[in-house]
Amino acid sequence: MIGLAHNEIASTLEAGDRPALPAALDGLVRTERVLRRSALLHLPGHVARLRPADAVV
Repeated sequence: MIGLAHNEIASTLEAGDRPALPAALDGLVRTERVLRRSALLHLPGHVARLRPADAVV
């Protein structure tokens, strides 16, 4: 997942499409949140407290 987000950012930069960069970075942040939440949910005995900001839109 991180690799796909990284590729999107790299191709956006290579194309010189600066207005699209914030959306690409937002995708990377969302991916990181999903991975962090997934890791928390799989820890034995851990009750994950998810904030609304961690929700994937």
